[in-house]
Formats: sequence, C-alpha cells, structure tokens
Amino acid sequence: MVAADGRDILVSANGCQIASDQAQKIFPVQGVDREAAFSFTGRTTLFDSADQDEVFDFPREFSMAAQNTRLDAMRDAGTFLSTVCPLVRERLESVVRGGGIGRLPSRSDRANPSEHNIVTIHLDGYFSGYPARMAAHFYHVQQQISWDTNADHTLEGLGRYWARLLGSSKIRRLLFDTEDARLSRYRTEACRKAAACYRDPSISMALQEAIDAGQHFIAACSDDSIRELDPENCRGIGGRIHIATITPKDGFQWVHGFEPIPTANPV
Repeated sequence: MVAADGRDILVSANGCQIASDQAQKIFPVQGVDREAAFSFTGRTTLFDSADQDEVFDFPREFSMAAQNTRLDAMRDAGTFLSTVCPLVRERLESVVRGGGIGRLPSRSDRANPSEHNIVTIHLDGYFSGYPARMAAHFYHVQQQISWDTNADHTLEGLGRYWARLLGSSKIRRLLFDTEDARLSRYRTEACRKAAACYRDPSISMALQEAIDAGQHFIAACSDDSIRELDPENCRGIGGRIHIATITPKDGFQWVHGFEPIPTANPV
C-alpha cells in the first residue's frame, strides 16, 4: 500500500506558496515482470527563474521513462532505477542547459553538506514476483546534477511487513506511540495495529488496516491545529489523499475513493 497527500509547494524568494492541493504523487510502474509504484518526496516540480511557469515535473518524467522502457526486462528494482534515472537526468540537464531553470533548489539534508537534495523517488512493488523497495535521490553539487540509490529492501522474512512513514516524525510518534488526546480523532484501531507491527515485525496487518492507518496519519499531518505541533515538516503536507495498492494477484490498483484527480499532473 502506498499513500500520499496532494500538496505541491512552490518555494521562491517570496517564501513558500501552495501551488496545488490536488497534485498526484503516486504513479503506476508496469512492464515485463514488474508491478510497482513510484511515489515522490521533495521538490517534485521545478519552475522557471521567475517562479511563474512549470518547466520540469519529476513525476511526469519518471512516468514517461517507465512507459518508454515497459517492454524491457528488469530483473530487480536496482536494474530498473539504473535504467530510468539516467533518462530523467538527461532530460533535466537539457532543461537546465536551455536556461529554463534559474537555479536548482538547495536543501542541505544529505550527509555531505556540499550535496543538495532535490527530490527522492520511492519505488515499491514486485519485480520477478518478489516484493521490493528502493529509493533514488536526485541532488546537485554546485548546480551539477547527480543521482544515487539506497540499498534495496526485499521485504522478505520477519521484515516483510516493514512500514515506512514519511512526513512528520513528531506527529508519527504522538499518533502511534502515545495516547495524546490531541490526536485521538485520528488514532483508529488500525493505527494501534500499525504501532504493534512496528514493535513486533512478526505481527501482520491486513491490507485494509494499512490503508486506514496511512490515511489517518496523512490526515493528522494535514490538520491545521495539529500541524502547529511540527510546522516545519507539516507545512508541505495537505490536500487530497490518494492511495494505491500493489499485490501479486491484482497488480497496481487505486483504492476506491482515494483516486487522484484525473487532471492533476497529467502524463
């Protein structure tokens, strides 16, 4: 199960502005021996030097790269990302060389302070019948674009129910690890089950429970009154929640009632 909010933030010299609350951040990845999903965190959209017009959209570019390679066999997630990331990097470098982007955004959240992360691409799903999770990071060093990946997680053994919750770690802790009354409206039984799974990986969750827990975590981070508890990490969370499932039997499917807005981020 993959869930995301719909808020897209424009960061400029004038501060942060909401560009959209209906942005699509989850996209299907389908092809030979694979059923997976892309999801994105960070600066998914880049604008021109005047911060007026969108000139590069990472979700759109990655979706196009996945579509263009759908007939190519990929034995695992690492092979797939090593194929599509250079295609997207080439497109981004072309836009930069053409002067479409003034300067790439600077976020010093990597181990090397000279490296500035732009966007992280999360890949979850099945490759050759095996569950896999991996991420790629696009960053720059003095405006020179690079990318790398983390080690893939096969989701086998006791860790096969391992969940990853991005966003506010403070809200996550208050929701799942405490009985803080401020989050009581979001602390469903599914959230309690998710907390138990974190403590004991041998405990399993039903798919519907995972959907419910993910939905309520995002909703909590999007709540204006709760956002005040961690404004730095919650300011970019909000808008329409969309959720997808990826299973060996049915592949990628949108969860009913949590589909993205069709006109948002068309590819």
